[in-house]
Amino acid sequence: MFKLIKVKYKKNKNKSYCMKIIKKSRIKNEKDYQHILEQRKILEQLDHPFITKLNFSFQTERKLYIITDYIPGGSLLYHIRNLGKFKEEIAKIYIAQIILAIEYLHKKSIIYRSLTPEGINLDLNGYIKLNDFSFSKSNIFYYSNCTSTFCGTSEYLAPEIIEGKKYGKCVDIWCLGILMYEMMFGFPPFIDENLNKLYKKIILNEPNFDINNVQISNLAKDLIMKMLNKNVDKRIGIYKIKKHDFFNGINFNDLLNKKIKMPIIPNSNENEYIDPELLKNECRDSLSNSFSNLYKNDYEDFDYSNISFEGEETKGINFDEENENKNEDNKENENDNENNKEDKTNNDDIKEKENIIENNKEDKNKNDDNKIRENNNEDNKENDIYNNEIKNEKDENTTENSKNLDN
Repeated sequence: MFKLIKVKYKKNKNKSYCMKIIKKSRIKNEKDYQHILEQRKILEQLDHPFITKLNFSFQTERKLYIITDYIPGGSLLYHIRNLGKFKEEIAKIYIAQIILAIEYLHKKSIIYRSLTPEGINLDLNGYIKLNDFSFSKSNIFYYSNCTSTFCGTSEYLAPEIIEGKKYGKCVDIWCLGILMYEMMFGFPPFIDENLNKLYKKIILNEPNFDINNVQISNLAKDLIMKMLNKNVDKRIGIYKIKKHDFFNGINFNDLLNKKIKMPIIPNSNENEYIDPELLKNECRDSLSNSFSNLYKNDYEDFDYSNISFEGEETKGINFDEENENKNEDNKENENDNENNKEDKTNNDDIKEKENIIENNKEDKNKNDDNKIRENNNEDNKENDIYNNEIKNEKDENTTENSKNLDN
């Protein structure tokens, strides 16, 4: 539904931005737009050292644009894969930053729901930035029992989401536990290519700490287990997480004020962690200098700032071409065909997930249903016997009456 490109603003050519582009033709209904608008409005109200910042949002006749800070230090997933796994002390410093970011969101009654290493980047000083707010939701005031939307990354889904129950801020705590485990072991605690089997593992299994010869402290295990408590009412909260003995020696105020040196300092080249193949691509989506002629305000509440871009080229990303509608239409049609295939796959995935939820509910009631059937069968047998007895009695009475009449 969207694509991301790296751009520069003419008033500050030394700074790069991340631009998210959403085609208006892909917005099928009001619900789709409200989802996009909520993401934009959530970003607008956030101001935290460990959360990406919204700079602009605007629109053209064809598309919506969301401009955020470009975080060049690579994703947390990249650095976990690069090292194989994090040592406990490294994991501690990064999970502590994420906790501060999630605490800030929860105080604003926002749940994140997309807490995965892919959606967290490092800046050039090694500090984290949450940058993917695609699944975020506002007006979540309680720890549980607030919303029931099925969304998120499969391996990070909390049991209450899979079971179709209402949930709240508690799902972010579950994701913290999954993420902390993945940092220390190199992979999530519950994995399976089969979604049905994966969801059953999440609901029924406990994380395995005796794997790949990884040694972590009992304090780390204890914290992970408390965050991955399947009982929402007993799952640990943010305040108690920060007070947990695992974080002894971590000064959260110093961390918030970036007074603690990070264990990983990314390469200063801002293109270092971008796939080289992507840098070769020429940017298809471009604006001419006559931006005002392209501007069309279909969604009045979307714009955060109206800007125009001046030609700027960065490693194959060209932003000064004329916006030729015919050529772009052809390219968009090609992309739409690909997107339609992806949408079909996504819809199939959603249907499969919905079926799995229903199957899980059915599994829970299966034994009861079988018992009910067994009882019904017994009842039916008893009824048949009873009915036969009545029938026999009637037959006997009829025969006797016939005899009496004959006499």
